[in-house]
Amino acid sequence: MIKLIKIFKSSLPHIVAILGFLIISYIYFLPASQGKILHGTDNISAKSQQGEIVPYVSLTGEYVAWTNAAFAGMPAYTIWILDEVPLYVITKIINFFTSGGVISYLFIAMLSFYIFLLSYGVNPWISILGSIAYAFSSHFIVIIGAGHVTKVLALAYMPGVIAGIYLVFKQKKYFLGAIVLSIFLAMEIGTRHYQIVYYTIFIVLAMGLHYLIAAIQAKTLPHFLKGMGILMIGAIIAGLTSTSAIWTTQEYAKYSARGNSILTSPDNNSQIETNAGGLDFEYATQWSYGIGETFNLLIPNFRGGSSIGQLSEKSEIYKLYSQSNRAQAKQIIKQVPLYWGTQPHTEGPVYMGALVIFLFVFAMFFIKDKEKWWIFGISVLAIMLSWGYHFEVFNRFIFNYLPLYDKFRAVTTTLFILQFTIPLLGILAISKMIKGFDKSEAIKALKWSLAIVGGISVVFVLFPSLAGSYTGPNDAGYLENQTFMQALIADRQSILKADAIRSLLYVLSGAFVLILFIYKKINKTILGVVLGILILLDLAVLDRRFISYDDFNSVRATQNTFNPTTADLSIYNQEMLIPEVSNGVRNFLDKYKTSAVINTHEHSGLLALNLTTDYKVLNVAGGIDFSDAKTSYFHKSLSGYSPAKLRRYQDIIDRRVLETQIRNYASNLQSGLNVNSYSLLNMLNTKYVIFNYDQPAFHNKNALGNAWFVKSIKWVDNSDEEFKYMTEVDPLNEAAVNIEFRDNGLDNLGFDQSGIIKLVNYKPHHLTYETSTKEKMLAVFSEIYYPKGWCVYIDGELVDYIRANYLFRALAIPAGTHKIEFKFEPQSYLLGNLINGISSYLLLISLILYFGVKLFKSFMKSRNSIKEKQIENI
Repeated sequence: MIKLIKIFKSSLPHIVAILGFLIISYIYFLPASQGKILHGTDNISAKSQQGEIVPYVSLTGEYVAWTNAAFAGMPAYTIWILDEVPLYVITKIINFFTSGGVISYLFIAMLSFYIFLLSYGVNPWISILGSIAYAFSSHFIVIIGAGHVTKVLALAYMPGVIAGIYLVFKQKKYFLGAIVLSIFLAMEIGTRHYQIVYYTIFIVLAMGLHYLIAAIQAKTLPHFLKGMGILMIGAIIAGLTSTSAIWTTQEYAKYSARGNSILTSPDNNSQIETNAGGLDFEYATQWSYGIGETFNLLIPNFRGGSSIGQLSEKSEIYKLYSQSNRAQAKQIIKQVPLYWGTQPHTEGPVYMGALVIFLFVFAMFFIKDKEKWWIFGISVLAIMLSWGYHFEVFNRFIFNYLPLYDKFRAVTTTLFILQFTIPLLGILAISKMIKGFDKSEAIKALKWSLAIVGGISVVFVLFPSLAGSYTGPNDAGYLENQTFMQALIADRQSILKADAIRSLLYVLSGAFVLILFIYKKINKTILGVVLGILILLDLAVLDRRFISYDDFNSVRATQNTFNPTTADLSIYNQEMLIPEVSNGVRNFLDKYKTSAVINTHEHSGLLALNLTTDYKVLNVAGGIDFSDAKTSYFHKSLSGYSPAKLRRYQDIIDRRVLETQIRNYASNLQSGLNVNSYSLLNMLNTKYVIFNYDQPAFHNKNALGNAWFVKSIKWVDNSDEEFKYMTEVDPLNEAAVNIEFRDNGLDNLGFDQSGIIKLVNYKPHHLTYETSTKEKMLAVFSEIYYPKGWCVYIDGELVDYIRANYLFRALAIPAGTHKIEFKFEPQSYLLGNLINGISSYLLLISLILYFGVKLFKSFMKSRNSIKEKQIENI
């Protein structure tokens, strides 16, 4: 009984922490527990692009690795992850207790950071404070609201990765540390947000360098090397659980917009060019944090906050417009361009919490341990990297020479490193204080930190004009309206001053609590509770600016986002009338409507049509920007939402070829322009064009269909010529083919005017054609060329296919009647998934064995103790 009481007492802080994290997560995202959904833009885009994949998987139970619903075709694993890995049972358990979704994101982040601080040796009660500070950092909440799910989860798992390292190096718990690192790293890599994984490595390298130097100085290098070896094994196992993700990503990257450039001829109109196999510096650093904008870490609205924000009726803009029309003024202040920084746009600032920043600076003066320097060093590095082109001398060097760094865009993402390091160092200072401290040293540290952090806040309270001009590059469209701009500048200055006062109050409150503790007016329990409340109030209340209960919608309201338009329905009606597909569609619909899929996909008719036909739709109703994702929900679309399209498809967008073709097609509707002026659209089988959502889609009767035969080949010497002739050849008569394919069975080609090639069965990853010809002919398919995974079979025999017209697949087909099958069978995915499963089971078994052995040893120890007492009594 006494032993049970001891176990309960030792476990109490952990029980309270877990329950506390659950309660906080549920309360903060209460609408989610009631079945409502956060309407994030990325969530909508992601769901749209999964319009072909999800229904197909739900209906057939068969996962497909390719989809034609976005950018005329691309690997499905780049836009959707199926939780096939056994390791994800951990996530499913968490989702069970948290209702999943946004509630689980907060819970996992807090729990992960809590485990990390425990591994460091921090008091459990104090660890709860750090966990709250980590999870409620404003940018973490902002990306939850935007729907950046993979980034959110990668950040949630990150502290657990580093916890495993600390268990090895600080606690010397080798096996446990390796397991903890493996599980959290496997989960982090499994999110496939490799940019966050990359920045995690930054933290690990900085920490590892510190421990290496410390080991050399203390002459404990064998311990360090042993720990490194064990951690490396754990990291390898973690990596193996995501073999398919890593393998397919590495394979796909070479052929994506982030891979090597195919064309050598310069193009001044290109939006995204590659830099020796990576992104262009200007493109990658487009989202760069201004040097002055860094004050956002302390004062949230230092640069205005989000691109579009809301003002009160006390604002100058309201006063300006309410003079003539109060109703209009109330609408205007709901959508005000408050942000005046240099980023193209932003959902909100990276605010770490004024009190948390204060504790970080306090720690730099209070903590004497050398370990603080690696934390401080990686924090400074993260800030400098986030400056991007504002600190070009440094960042261009990093961009050009640091391996893989040029694969990532939005350098502001490096600030997530601060989300980890700033609360870490602040909590270490509190942890040291409750263990004992020198009073004079604590007072000295308090004075310096108050002078620095409080002083910065005071400066901007008294002299807000020092922040800058309160105008930025995004204000170009408002400069002509000077009256509006003057009111806007006044409001921007006002909200900066208000937030500077706000931050100052939290800094002073935190300093006051520390003074009370230093002079022993309060105990450590009150210190922890009060600081915890202050941190939660500071961050959670401010985070309401970015996510409020009003941002949640019912499932039905969210589903209404995907209501088919008049244009969508017109396509549906026309396709149902086409004889060769109508019976197949109707049969599919009958099966589909009786499926459980109907519960999650209300518009089953259009979705089913999307799964049973193969034609393309171009939506330009919102303009020619090729970022429309919603069309993919119902149709095979030429647009989508992905920064990593296939390189060849990106080329036709960047070099304005597709845009020109669209404009030519629009002109043709009025002037009868020659169909060759939009031959690329025809080759892409663009059967329908949506110009207006409220009108029927235009039926392009010149679309070439799924495949066609050509009379001859125009041989070209290189990719530049191939790109040039892509739109110059008459696609029904000729195909531009690179000479690299000259030996692929393209001799003795003829042409049969009566030859037939027909798509008889469509699956996203398996296309079946039937052909009947009197001559051996070259067929061009309206399918995007991707050499890694697509296999072609003629009557069951594997054959080689080629690329034609820069973008498409082509195949020499013998005379006679044949069955042609295109199957997407990437070994990187199929074999990778097998390795995923084996590695995941190995990791889970190791975890079970570890705790099984621990329990068995504890049981045996208890049993032996009872026997010894019995012997003593005898």
